Amino acid sequence: MCGILGIVNFRSDFKLPKEKIIEMWKRIEHRGKDFFKIWVNGEEICANTIEKCVSEIPENFKVLIAQNTLNIVGKPCFPKESNGKVIASNGEVFNYSNNAESDLDAFFYLPLEKIQGIYACAEFDTRKNILKLFRDPIGVNPLCYFYDKRIFAFASESKSLKVMGNPEHLNPRKILCLNVSQNKVTFKEHPVKINFYHRAFTKDYKNLENLINSTIEVQTRGLKKFGIMFSGGIDSALIARLCQEHERNFTCFSCGIEGSEDIEIARKIAQEFGFRIKEIILEEDILIEGIKKVTYAAETNDFVQVSIAIPFYFTSLLSSKHGNKVIFSGLGSEELFAGYYKYRKNPEKIHEICAKGLENIWLKDLYRDNCVVMSNTQELRVPFLDIELVNYAMGISPELKVKNGIEKFALRKIAEKYLGEYAWRRKKASQYGSGVAKTIKRIAKKHGYKRKSDFVKFIGGF
Repeated sequence: MCGILGIVNFRSDFKLPKEKIIEMWKRIEHRGKDFFKIWVNGEEICANTIEKCVSEIPENFKVLIAQNTLNIVGKPCFPKESNGKVIASNGEVFNYSNNAESDLDAFFYLPLEKIQGIYACAEFDTRKNILKLFRDPIGVNPLCYFYDKRIFAFASESKSLKVMGNPEHLNPRKILCLNVSQNKVTFKEHPVKINFYHRAFTKDYKNLENLINSTIEVQTRGLKKFGIMFSGGIDSALIARLCQEHERNFTCFSCGIEGSEDIEIARKIAQEFGFRIKEIILEEDILIEGIKKVTYAAETNDFVQVSIAIPFYFTSLLSSKHGNKVIFSGLGSEELFAGYYKYRKNPEKIHEICAKGLENIWLKDLYRDNCVVMSNTQELRVPFLDIELVNYAMGISPELKVKNGIEKFALRKIAEKYLGEYAWRRKKASQYGSGVAKTIKRIAKKHGYKRKSDFVKFIGGF
């Protein structure tokens, strides 16, 4: 996982101050601090700090691509030039050749249709003078851009580009193409298609277990150790059990108010199955500090968004302190298998609500959670959002997603083999199960705030 930044200067009389480039890059420095590299006008600049890299940039550059790397597997060598193309990638490719220096090489020898992974990439064709931006089609890894008559810029997070103006988020089902010579942006469809809206369903979900199992195996392969966000719900517990089956070296990380449901059940399940678990108890001062961090990282003062993000922030922070660079989350399972009350309430619209939730999950949930986790220099992996798994699960009959009033029925049947009775336990959303939402509300009232979002804005100030 990394941070990528790019700038295309359209006007020879316009010079972007180096201080501004440093500021833009510094805003995503937390996404990787192992290696810093710039490709600019055909030259490569490497250094151990952003300032050193930027100091060597020529005054009148045309195209600049920068990357700061969190090195997890393979050799850090981004951005890389080969056969007239320069590529920078934020993410992981899970099916790259063992003979390659790193997973970045997969983008040089494999078409996008063959890439299995989570990624946000920039590709500059030096011969055609064309810059392309593209993401994994689910939208796990973020990518934003800014465009005016003087300059085109892109970055992993929008906070970087707000130095220039108001950025846009790249739709993961689109590929942005910039003709540098003509200063013209066009879009084309991503070649990898996701069938959100199935028209025919199956009541046979026998392959679901194999797909979840293989996804976990692939996404944990090669990791010396990693963390799992662990709330004691079916999603995180199933991930942990499958990692245990594959004999992976993982630690479960939990957070919440002392006595909260998530803390109590996480302790109980971890003890029963022998999971190594670490936890952080959120007291008032810790929670207030978390609000400050989360509002900046997630770029929002919205109470609901912040209260959802806080467990992500503290579990990834704890994981980072224990030397992990990767943490797993069960994000996406609710939308994939109909896990919310709204699905049970609207049985005739289960598939439509699931499809809309998955189609738009990149807009808020994935951007929020990726940015919050990466603020602790942790890579977020979400195995339930593997494309093959998504396409298969969306074809399962809605009658098997909510059955006899039980949400996530099909997933629970699969998980029962690994979790026993815990597979059937209903769980509150993390902001409620952890006690975060209720505690923020109490603190806000104590400080005289009737509106929780006003209090969050006062504390966070984003």
